[in-house]
Amino acid sequence: MSCAVVLDPRLPLDVERMIFELAVSQHGMKASTQLVLIAKRVREWMLPLMFRVVNQIWPSRSPGHRLIDVPELLQSRGPLVQHLMIDDYSVNGSFQTVLSSCPNICNLAIYLPKSYSERKLYNLSPILQGMKKLTRLSASLPEASYVDILIQPPHFSNLTHLEMFLASWEERWGVLTKFPKLTHVSVEGNMRAHEIVKLLDDCRHLELLIVVPLSGYFHAPQSERDALHAVEDNRLVFLEPLHYVDVLFDWEKGAHGGLDSWVFAELVIVARARGYFLTRLPNCIPRSFDDWETNLNEEGRQWFFELQLKDQLKGAKCELL
Repeated sequence: MSCAVVLDPRLPLDVERMIFELAVSQHGMKASTQLVLIAKRVREWMLPLMFRVVNQIWPSRSPGHRLIDVPELLQSRGPLVQHLMIDDYSVNGSFQTVLSSCPNICNLAIYLPKSYSERKLYNLSPILQGMKKLTRLSASLPEASYVDILIQPPHFSNLTHLEMFLASWEERWGVLTKFPKLTHVSVEGNMRAHEIVKLLDDCRHLELLIVVPLSGYFHAPQSERDALHAVEDNRLVFLEPLHYVDVLFDWEKGAHGGLDSWVFAELVIVARARGYFLTRLPNCIPRSFDDWETNLNEEGRQWFFELQLKDQLKGAKCELL
């Protein structure tokens, strides 16, 4: 009598884990909330993915949206957070509690009202300066505080991407030269041509400067606008402004590795440098690829096709080379 051979149907754990992580990458982070129910081991694999990106301003879009609302959860899951979006309302003013519970943040978006008090800003300063792992910062702050709170070397020495929202900053742009790793800057505000030229000249390590003019730009004298767009430096990209909700969505796409405004502007730089565009781009470029194929030469269209941007818009990373 022969013995039947019983085959173990289970996959190696590393392969199994890869399958679950691929499912999340294909179907979005919301899928992780169902997958955690399968087994304890799957739950342990999913938790770092669930809390990797936390959008507290738009909590319904984040599987870890209750993280800040539950102290016990904040303490246990805070170290898993790498990308965090918050404002004063979403954390009830408790920035110190929240940020100190999330020591591994590398990408922070923090949006404060113009009326935010000086006392609160003074208390916030050392908290931000103590975030040693921070490489990306998107900040909307009262304008005077950018120098006093954020731009204070040797703090933020690992910062590579800085996004600022401000009406004007006068002659303070020189402080950006103090950051050895800063390669990407985005300014939603009114910059004059000479300020842009000086910043690009002084910050030779900059790879990209995005300028998003405010409404006042469109009412400025034509000569002033012409001077802005006469600046000849391929690192400079003017983009059309976004609505507030779209700003949040854009940050979230980037946090998940998708095609955000940073990557969009980088693609503009690549296409311009290689001479792919058949016609001159608008002074302020819409953040859309709708007309790109018709405005690219044959070589550019082949490059554009190989980027597979339809997949990128779903969240996959884009290879520029």
